[in-house]
Amino acid sequence: MRLIWMAIFDEYVTGMENENLHGEMVTTNGEIGVKVANNENEKEQISTSIKSLGPINVGQSDNGLAKDKCTLGIYEALSESALSVSKKVQLKNPTKPDSVLNFFKNHGFSQTQIRKTVERMPKLLLCNAEKTLLPKFQFFYSKGIPSSDLSVVLSSTPAVLGYNIDNCIIPNFNSFKDFTRCDDSEVFLAYKKCSLILSNSFQSIVAANVALLREHGVPDSNILTELVRHPRVFTLNHDKFRRTVEEVEKLGFNPLKSNFLTAYQVLAQISKSTWERKLNVFKEWGWSDEDFVIAFEKFPRQEDNSKVFSASSSVIQRFYQETNKWSVSDLE
Repeated sequence: MRLIWMAIFDEYVTGMENENLHGEMVTTNGEIGVKVANNENEKEQISTSIKSLGPINVGQSDNGLAKDKCTLGIYEALSESALSVSKKVQLKNPTKPDSVLNFFKNHGFSQTQIRKTVERMPKLLLCNAEKTLLPKFQFFYSKGIPSSDLSVVLSSTPAVLGYNIDNCIIPNFNSFKDFTRCDDSEVFLAYKKCSLILSNSFQSIVAANVALLREHGVPDSNILTELVRHPRVFTLNHDKFRRTVEEVEKLGFNPLKSNFLTAYQVLAQISKSTWERKLNVFKEWGWSDEDFVIAFEKFPRQEDNSKVFSASSSVIQRFYQETNKWSVSDLE
């Protein structure tokens, strides 16, 4: 049954988040974290750089091939927001960039998705689309991944397009599938959450952390389920991973229960000092360590626990001050 306290707090935090939307925001372009152009000088630099690709006319490009409206629109979008492109690659000839942009278009990518992909991996503009990109797309198609899903995931997380198909993508895809005993679509969704799962470093990082969980008595079934759903939390530095697992044990969570890994996921997202500060705020209002375990047991969905226990100390304090004291006894 839902917990009244959790539901009220969730609504409260959501309201706080909406308030923050009116504050100052810094936009980044995703994984590589490059700031998007936000003033006229930066936009002018981008425009100048993109123009070095060649004349952008509705007629013909330098190589004599007609440049269609979709490609033109992508160039225009890049000139407005892709400061990273002009800084990270040197484009002297439009032939390869044109072929890459058209490749994505022909495989179902929207103009926005193409722009996002190029912003995240500018060097793709320098690759041979047929030799570098096509084999990877064909591999995912062979796994039953439709182009509509492929465009959504790869535009948000295009790292795999830089991996070697034979020595990296295929063996790591199969290894993750065999180890977790999940199907092809689940492997692809796991990649969306953590691009490292198809890299050669993933297995070496995860192996030690999985072994540690087994040593602490966490059942394989729980480990594999969590690995598929939240692969990124398994990629922590092993020392930090170990310390977090030990902290979860100290709080009294049972390794045999699924909420052990739920608690781990929450603690893994914040520093120890931040977590202790939040615990102290709750304890000021009468919560004990046992109360936290009860809260996780009665409200097991990870996103709900994350919302509550990952909220800032000031938000927690403000909630208590505005709603009066709540305790575990108020939980249904």
